[in-house]
Amino acid sequence: MLLAAPVFIAVEAVLIWCIVRYRKRDADPPAQTVGGNRSLAVFFALPAVIVATLFPIGEATLMKIQKEVTPQVRIKVEGF
Repeated sequence: MLLAAPVFIAVEAVLIWCIVRYRKRDADPPAQTVGGNRSLAVFFALPAVIVATLFPIGEATLMKIQKEVTPQVRIKVEGF
Protein backbone atom coordinates (compact mmCIF):
# COMPACT_ATOMS: atom_id res chain seq x y z
CA MET A 1 0.00 0.00 0.00
CA LEU A 2 2.90 2.33 0.76
CA LEU A 3 4.29 1.83 -2.74
CA ALA A 4 0.93 1.97 -4.52
CA ALA A 5 -0.36 5.16 -2.91
CA PRO A 6 2.28 7.53 -4.36
CA VAL A 7 1.91 5.96 -7.80
CA PHE A 8 -1.87 6.36 -7.65
CA ILE A 9 -1.60 9.99 -6.53
CA ALA A 10 0.96 10.78 -9.24
CA VAL A 11 -1.12 9.18 -11.99
CA GLU A 12 -4.26 10.98 -10.86
CA ALA A 13 -2.41 14.31 -10.69
CA VAL A 14 -1.01 13.90 -14.22
CA LEU A 15 -4.43 12.82 -15.49
CA ILE A 16 -6.16 15.86 -14.02
CA TRP A 17 -3.39 18.15 -15.30
CA CYS A 18 -3.77 16.72 -18.82
CA ILE A 19 -7.55 17.12 -18.71
CA VAL A 20 -7.26 20.76 -17.67
CA ARG A 21 -4.25 21.62 -19.87
CA TYR A 22 -5.40 19.99 -23.10
CA ARG A 23 -9.15 20.54 -22.98
CA LYS A 24 -10.78 21.57 -26.24
CA ARG A 25 -11.01 25.34 -26.65
CA ASP A 26 -12.10 25.86 -30.26
CA ALA A 27 -13.26 23.99 -33.35
CA ASP A 28 -9.80 23.76 -34.94
CA PRO A 29 -8.23 20.30 -34.84
CA PRO A 30 -5.12 20.04 -32.66
CA ALA A 31 -1.69 20.10 -34.24
CA GLN A 32 -0.40 16.60 -34.94
CA THR A 33 3.13 15.78 -33.90
CA VAL A 34 5.23 12.85 -35.04
CA GLY A 35 7.47 11.01 -32.66
CA GLY A 36 8.04 11.61 -29.02
CA ASN A 37 11.38 10.09 -28.17
CA ARG A 38 11.49 11.66 -24.73
CA SER A 39 8.11 10.30 -23.68
CA LEU A 40 8.97 6.91 -25.14
CA ALA A 41 12.24 6.82 -23.20
CA VAL A 42 10.44 7.75 -19.97
CA PHE A 43 7.76 5.14 -20.73
CA PHE A 44 10.38 2.37 -20.77
CA ALA A 45 12.97 3.77 -18.34
CA LEU A 46 10.69 4.55 -15.41
CA PRO A 47 9.30 1.01 -15.01
CA ALA A 48 12.81 -0.39 -15.44
CA VAL A 49 14.07 1.82 -12.61
CA ILE A 50 11.12 0.80 -10.41
CA VAL A 51 11.75 -2.90 -11.03
CA ALA A 52 15.51 -2.49 -10.55
CA THR A 53 14.82 -0.81 -7.20
CA LEU A 54 12.18 -3.21 -5.92
CA PHE A 55 13.89 -6.44 -7.00
CA PRO A 56 16.82 -6.28 -4.54
CA ILE A 57 14.44 -5.27 -1.74
CA GLY A 58 12.24 -8.28 -2.48
CA GLU A 59 15.19 -10.63 -2.70
CA ALA A 60 16.58 -9.39 0.62
CA THR A 61 13.19 -9.94 2.24
CA LEU A 62 12.95 -13.46 0.83
CA MET A 63 16.46 -14.29 2.04
CA LYS A 64 15.57 -13.05 5.52
CA ILE A 65 12.33 -15.06 5.60
CA GLN A 66 13.82 -18.24 4.18
CA LYS A 67 16.94 -18.12 6.32
CA GLU A 68 17.67 -21.60 7.66
CA VAL A 69 18.30 -21.60 11.38
CA THR A 70 20.45 -24.36 12.85
CA PRO A 71 18.83 -25.54 16.09
CA GLN A 72 20.98 -25.80 19.21
CA VAL A 73 19.03 -28.79 20.53
CA ARG A 74 17.67 -31.59 18.39
CA ILE A 75 14.54 -33.28 19.70
CA LYS A 76 13.48 -36.66 18.28
CA VAL A 77 9.82 -37.50 18.80
CA GLU A 78 8.29 -40.85 17.93
CA GLY A 79 4.60 -41.51 18.05
CA PHE A 80 2.27 -44.27 17.08
